[in-house]
Amino acid sequence: MSENNPPPTTTTTTTTTGTGTTSDTNTRGIPYYEKLKRDLRETLQRKRLLDKNMATLEDQIYRFEAA
Repeated sequence: MSENNPPPTTTTTTTTTGTGTTSDTNTRGIPYYEKLKRDLRETLQRKRLLDKNMATLEDQIYRFEAA
């Protein structure tokens, strides 16, 4: 299951100059954030649908057992 995989780590590149060391951290940025936001929206929509289906199924089971 891909949802159990840890998120990828950020990459740090280090360059050495004549006077010292400079560190440049690559960030995920806005496109990564927008993708996560879209994925979260889609996942929540899917969860709502599954919750609705489960409630319907539970109601059917209740009616069947009561009969």
